[in-house]
Amino acid sequence: MDRRKILYVITKSNWGGAQRYVYDLATNLPQNRFEIAAATGGNGLLIQKLRKAGIRIIDIRSFQRDISILKEFMAFWHLFKVFLREKPDVIHLNSSKAGGIGAVAAFLYKLITNNWLLITIFTAHGWGFNEPRAHWQKFLIRIASRTAALFQDKIVVINNADYDAVRSFIPPHKLSLIHNGIRRPEFLPRREARKFLEEKIGRPLPSDTLTIGTIAELTKNKGLIYLIDAVNQIKTKNKRQKTKVIIIGEGEDRKMLEEKIKICNLQDTIFITGFIPDAEKYLTAFDIFVLPSLKEGLPYTLLEAMAAGLPAIATRVGGIPDIIQNNENGLMVPPSDPQALSTALKTLIENTVIRARLGKQANRTVKTKFTLNAMIEKTISLYSTHGY
Repeated sequence: MDRRKILYVITKSNWGGAQRYVYDLATNLPQNRFEIAAATGGNGLLIQKLRKAGIRIIDIRSFQRDISILKEFMAFWHLFKVFLREKPDVIHLNSSKAGGIGAVAAFLYKLITNNWLLITIFTAHGWGFNEPRAHWQKFLIRIASRTAALFQDKIVVINNADYDAVRSFIPPHKLSLIHNGIRRPEFLPRREARKFLEEKIGRPLPSDTLTIGTIAELTKNKGLIYLIDAVNQIKTKNKRQKTKVIIIGEGEDRKMLEEKIKICNLQDTIFITGFIPDAEKYLTAFDIFVLPSLKEGLPYTLLEAMAAGLPAIATRVGGIPDIIQNNENGLMVPPSDPQALSTALKTLIENTVIRARLGKQANRTVKTKFTLNAMIEKTISLYSTHGY
């Protein structure tokens, strides 16, 4: 039986949720059934990981996030030539820019080659019009998403909120809801994980120190400024509370966040480690996990924290309500609300029984509802459908 040729296309090769999604699919599809290649820009961690796994990489140098008419045209033309050369059976697009430009390039390829069996799939890792933007920007992004959908055969959404957001203008037969799934990470023993983080922050983490942690890009969408405000409220009310907060991640807002920590006089409480490869291994160092995001798709880092048995606090955005049932397997708070986040943190800090109950149920949720095998099987079923 001939192997079906899958070409993944993603705008950037840095390591985020969309890149993790591409990596998990590309490296876990049955090799006897599929031939895999990935087209992307830059030279980020995704490329390094895919090459190490033996996946062929196609460089799209003109891919970039910032809008540039010349660059967009060059990316379109480059992708079209790649499609002509590669002759894929399935083009699986990820990120909004690749989803738009790639879908139109794929449609032109179909027209010229008369290959209407080609399947064009787009996975939406969160809709841009749901981000905190000006109304006119949201309007234009909605129009662009609606237009791109005309050229996409199937659209995968990873949470119910994103599904509901487009039901009014994307035909139901094009939409597939497939939650992200994970394989349980190889967590380090708690003592080893804490020792590693002690070296990173330059402070001891005694056994009686309660450690709150998160793994996130240091960008506005992750809402880390509200976490700092919430911790400041707790420390103001209880100066003797032995807590440390560790933020694992890197990004454009690092300087601003560090300045905020300094203004709040929390330099001995909140620490930013920078980027740590395979950071999920160190989740066992934490007692509580927090994800104060303003926007999310279906966050891998939350699933991994829950798989580690951690009680989690997260905001009610994107796919988080698909994962957390409030006060059953975690706590949910409104986004941009440091007071609510502070109250939830205080609840978990002071109550070990609640922490244990939520952590145990969190672990069970991931084991039963968010497995990598389920995600792969549902995606493979899309690869065997037909195009236009």
